[in-house]
Amino acid sequence: MQYLIAIVFIIVFSVFDNSLGFCIGSPFYTHFTYMFQHASVMHLVLTSFSFIAMFRVLTIFANKYKLFLALVIIGFISSYFSECQLPTVGASSMVYGMIGMMYGFIWNKILEFMERSILILNLVGLLIALLISCFTKNSNFSIHLISALIGLLVGVCFAKHIKK
Repeated sequence: MQYLIAIVFIIVFSVFDNSLGFCIGSPFYTHFTYMFQHASVMHLVLTSFSFIAMFRVLTIFANKYKLFLALVIIGFISSYFSECQLPTVGASSMVYGMIGMMYGFIWNKILEFMERSILILNLVGLLIALLISCFTKNSNFSIHLISALIGLLVGVCFAKHIKK
């Protein structure tokens, strides 16, 4: 399923422009469509690889359809907490949502790291990614942070309910 979603990313990128992105005052539907549009080929490639990798890990522990639905809902909700003048596009809200869910799974002991050093390295990587998006002009830091926090909440509260 993750490959099918990546193909949808490619098709949407090829056919549509950034009008699918949301910003202050944009139409209701853009709070859904922004997740499938990307700003550049590099943005598309990096987000698609991140999405595929995280989705593969989490589908070991969660039903893929419920997981995808949860990610779309996370991205949709987080878009309403983000006020941005430039159109926001990309699946990074879903990726950060998966990162948050992963930590929720760790909290519920559904997912365990073999070594604490790997967990710490993973947390450092998340903080670096958030810092980069905080200081990058074309990146929507608030949607990244909010998506990760909502994903964490979903992972903590519902991990036992989304198991296969």
